[in-house]
Amino acid sequence: MHSFSFFLAWRYLTKTAYTNNISLMTAIAFCGIAIGTFALALVSAIMSGFEYEVHNKLRGIHAPIIMQSYGKSLNAAAIKNVIQQEFPDIVAVSAGSNGYGIVYTPDSDAAPDVVLLRGIEPQHESAVSNIHHKILGEEKNIENLLIENHVIIGKKLAENLALKVGDPMEIAYASQTQKRKNRLSLETKTVFISALFDSGIDEFDNSVVFCSLEFLETMFPEMGTQTIRIATKENIDQKKLIADLESRFQLYAYSWQDLYPALVSALKLEKYAMFLILALITLVASMSIVSLLFMRITQKRGDIAILKAMGASHAMIVRIFLILGSIITLSACLTGLIMAALASWILKIYPLIELPDTYYVSHLPVHFTWQLAGIVALLVTVIGILASWIPAHKTRDINISHVLRFEN
Repeated sequence: MHSFSFFLAWRYLTKTAYTNNISLMTAIAFCGIAIGTFALALVSAIMSGFEYEVHNKLRGIHAPIIMQSYGKSLNAAAIKNVIQQEFPDIVAVSAGSNGYGIVYTPDSDAAPDVVLLRGIEPQHESAVSNIHHKILGEEKNIENLLIENHVIIGKKLAENLALKVGDPMEIAYASQTQKRKNRLSLETKTVFISALFDSGIDEFDNSVVFCSLEFLETMFPEMGTQTIRIATKENIDQKKLIADLESRFQLYAYSWQDLYPALVSALKLEKYAMFLILALITLVASMSIVSLLFMRITQKRGDIAILKAMGASHAMIVRIFLILGSIITLSACLTGLIMAALASWILKIYPLIELPDTYYVSHLPVHFTWQLAGIVALLVTVIGILASWIPAHKTRDINISHVLRFEN
């Protein structure tokens, strides 16, 4: 019976040589669903691309988890030993500390900049972040670049100060031991730029200077180690791990996402909002199937009455028109997904659309995945089947005797 229902549905779909209006309605329904699916899949891929690229950039320059001590020095060696023994989900640990300074060049007219001095362990930093991938030039080994008073600065900061690799730079700073009553005196140190980095995030490239933790301690001897940067395994419960770290060490721990809560929430909200809006557009496009099937049912009232008179059940009649609507929906959905995948591939291989500097990416990002395609296909199919069921269910109201007596 299922094969017979499919046979009749296929005949009703293809044998439209003498029903131009229905042929046109079929083409309109197909194109509407295909275009709606294309728009839904492509825009969702673009929004996922924004989220994916921004997350990768932020996750790369920051460690996945950071433990912070405010005002007291940490015993980094002891903490690393405890983490190695008690936290198997943690794969790498690097100690560090942060300070603030004013950087300038005496022989330049460029205005001084206030920067964050990030002291890191050069031998361990590459295991907890990918900042080494952001370094410009052939030499990307942080351990070779951060020797003694050598630093790595952002490309934007170098442009602001008119500096290049190898140039000297002055850092003015004030340590706690220099504070006397209400007066604050600054000391200066001369550093040399060993490399530039380009993270693609302006506030980072403009205001962060990397140096070795050992060199930072020469400027702020009372500070010591105040941050522990942690890299974890993939697909773990990060919130639980943070809670366990806080409970074990009595320190404040947070993820890189906690540093940018507004940005992370905005990206997620935009993605879901755009998906919902375009899903509603797809729903409207699917309503053309309702009109199409009502027209087809009206045209085939005689056939339906004869089938029922021959003993066909109501479920079989409903199944015929459900199959008819499903064929249109699935073929249009597949066409839309193929178009979206092709457009995503073109935008990824040929980044034709450039974005202004206010975004975290230079070109329109696209992240089309089979999971996304599956979600879109499932949603469109469900909408199409529901749209097909509404008119198909109305075949129950056809009066067999009236149709056979007066309409055939």
